[in-house]
Amino acid sequence: MSVDVIVNEGMTTDYPLYIWAIGHQSRSMGSDCQLLINSKDPDDIMNWSAERFKHELQNSHFHTPPNYISIMQTFETLSCLEPGNVHQIDEYYGAFSTAMQDIRIYGLTDRYGEKSLAQRFYNGLPALLKQYMALYGLLHEHTPDIHDDYLVLQKEV
Repeated sequence: MSVDVIVNEGMTTDYPLYIWAIGHQSRSMGSDCQLLINSKDPDDIMNWSAERFKHELQNSHFHTPPNYISIMQTFETLSCLEPGNVHQIDEYYGAFSTAMQDIRIYGLTDRYGEKSLAQRFYNGLPALLKQYMALYGLLHEHTPDIHDDYLVLQKEV
C-alpha cells in the first residue's frame, strides 16, 4: 500500500493525523501567490516509502511505545470476579481475549508458551465454575485442573 493511499483514503481530513501528514508535503508559493505542491520532491510525504512513513510516524508525538511490563502484569493478574455469574464470566472471557491479543501483537507469547496460556485462563476462572468443570472432567480423559489447550478450554467454558 502506498503512502498516497494511506493519506488520501485512510485518513479523515481535519483530524490531527491528517494535518500532520499534510504538513509533510513539499509546498512553495508560486509567482501568482498560489500554493504549489512539488510532487517530484523525495521529501514530500506522497513520495515516501512505507518504511519511511512508519519511521516518521513512530518518531512523531502520535506514537507511544508499548509498556511491556504493564501488558504482562495485566495478563498475569486477570481473574474472574466471584461468585462468577454469567455476566462476570463473560467479562473475564473478553478481558482475557483482549490481553491475549496484546501478548500476541507485541510478541510476548514466547514468554508464556502456548500450553501455559490455557492454564492461566483456567486459573482465573471462579472457584464454583472450576468445581463444576472438574465434575464434568471426570467424564473425559483429561486431568481436572490441568489444561493445556486454550481453544478447547474456551469452548468448554
